[in-house]
Amino acid sequence: MYEDLTKLNYEVLASTRKKRPDKVKDSWSVGGKIFIKLKANDAIEKLKFEDFQEWLELPWPQTSANPRIPE
Repeated sequence: MYEDLTKLNYEVLASTRKKRPDKVKDSWSVGGKIFIKLKANDAIEKLKFEDFQEWLELPWPQTSANPRIPE
């Protein structure tokens, strides 16, 4: 079963999963809060709302199947 997320939370959660695979081992949400598990030490962190913008501003990874076109 998947949790209903706001558009903002969904985009931040997707960002944690796709934009920093070198840093983030896993991510999930519980009760509208987003958590990440770090690769370096398996530490679990709850993302703070003030950190959302930083995640949103990171570039999406380039793939040959879905290249991002600069706006």
